[in-house]
Amino acid sequence: MKKLKVALVLFRDEEGNVLLNHRYDHQQAVEDVWEIIGGGIEDNEQPIDAIKREIKEELGYKIDEEKDDLKFVEKFDDVHIFKAIFPGIENFFGSDEIKVSDLKLFTINEALKLNLLPIARKILDTLR
Repeated sequence: MKKLKVALVLFRDEEGNVLLNHRYDHQQAVEDVWEIIGGGIEDNEQPIDAIKREIKEELGYKIDEEKDDLKFVEKFDDVHIFKAIFPGIENFFGSDEIKVSDLKLFTINEALKLNLLPIARKILDTLR
């Protein structure tokens, strides 16, 4: 089975809070799970292009590398992690996958108390 490659973006505000998405995890049938926004990298797609596409598809926001300070941070296995400045909730429109009402900013310590997807916990643990 082919391993899924993923690109995630960690939006942070001026105080260092992180933006997470509250969702239902269909694979684990777990309610009340939080995740970092992102998605799969398509064949022959660069991770930076994947995260731009995912943000546009899921949030209706055209992220700009310069204005939003979009930068590659690191890679865990097949997960490419980017960071960007949080542009404000009013710039997001949502989609079938993400509702704007399910997005929330947390301090790192608050976030680590949530029921996080394992990769989100691993990433946030590195920010402590």
